[in-house]
Amino acid sequence: MERLYLGIELDDSGCSMAWLNPADRKVQKLQDQTGEYRIPSYLCFDTGHNRWYAGAEAEKKQGKEGCIVLNRLITLFQSGQCLKINGSCYTDEDMFREYMNYILKEAMRRSGTEQIESLAVCMEKAEIRDAEKISRLCSGLGIDPMNIHILNRQECFMYYLMSQKREIWSNVSLLFDYGQKGLYCYEVSQIKGLRPVTAQSHMEEIKGAPSVLQLRYEEEAQNAADRWFAGLAEKKMSGKIISSVMLCGEGFEDVSWARQFILSISSQKSRKVYQVEALYGMGAAFAAYHIADDHRNFPYRCICEGRVSTTVSIFVDEHGENEQMVLVRAGTSCYEARTSVDLNLIGQSSLNLFVRNAGAQESRSLPLDLTAFMCDGRERTKIRLSVAFSDMDSMVVRVEDLGFGEIYPSTGRVVEQHYHV
Repeated sequence: MERLYLGIELDDSGCSMAWLNPADRKVQKLQDQTGEYRIPSYLCFDTGHNRWYAGAEAEKKQGKEGCIVLNRLITLFQSGQCLKINGSCYTDEDMFREYMNYILKEAMRRSGTEQIESLAVCMEKAEIRDAEKISRLCSGLGIDPMNIHILNRQECFMYYLMSQKREIWSNVSLLFDYGQKGLYCYEVSQIKGLRPVTAQSHMEEIKGAPSVLQLRYEEEAQNAADRWFAGLAEKKMSGKIISSVMLCGEGFEDVSWARQFILSISSQKSRKVYQVEALYGMGAAFAAYHIADDHRNFPYRCICEGRVSTTVSIFVDEHGENEQMVLVRAGTSCYEARTSVDLNLIGQSSLNLFVRNAGAQESRSLPLDLTAFMCDGRERTKIRLSVAFSDMDSMVVRVEDLGFGEIYPSTGRVVEQHYHV
């Protein structure tokens, strides 16, 4: 294998990596020689040697003289804090760059490759600001920015799930993610009647879940937790046709305590139950592969947090025919849902954008007033129409007057409109 399709999950509890082999399109965890796939989210600055250490090496230096050890790196990175050492100030990006440099080198070493073809990074929540910072840092480490993609956990779960056999997600699929941060339930279902096949995901934080730490030591707590989870399963699965249930997270690494719960989720023969390690990292690897090539687009459409829920289009005159031009498609990542097109505005002072929610039968019209571009009596001009999303429901439309040659020079005017779609 010459090129690496790499998925990375970044989390305070540790980093997991996975890669996709294009020969068989299978994904597997990137493990070290001992079989360990997690890399601790630790960074250490050794003042004696004036150098950084990352991962397991950094974790081992806790308590050693002259070593400043940092953990919870992802939270630190998102907080924007700085660290002063011996008169030098290191920003959150400086520190995160050291960690990512280590992660990427480790990925290439474990995979035996020297070139990352496509990188997908999974975070619990991928805010656009964080996505831009990670993309900038990774491109500074030698990766083409066009090949860097930032996703949240919902997106990675959907890529993982919908890369499996269709029977596994033909109806409703559930994921229970149980860790020290709590319990989260993801539910994926298809939106009927759409082409391409479209699935939507909903995530819920389940309040009142037993503590993962108690399960390690107390048999009574394990029994109580088992009963609690069995009741939760009954509630979540009632009245639904469940094709599959997946379990991930620290609390489900050993399910010997959850006998009643496992029986309740596997009570039907046709239902598949899976215990998955590094699920989000593997989902990110699937995403890295499918996004990398326009001719190998993912054959399905995903609607979830972090993905645009509407299709945006305009109608243009193309050789005398009124043609629909799609600007953004439902299911596109909010971070990547940006498009720009140049249009000739002839004898009109407004433009209509059409938005259609996934699953809706009809489009809605959003008028855009462009009177400012035609106020000097001109009959035509060229405009640049740009569309971007700040989240799945918030669209920003920007129109810039480019003018029409020497006849109608640009006015320099810009119209910007915000829409809640």
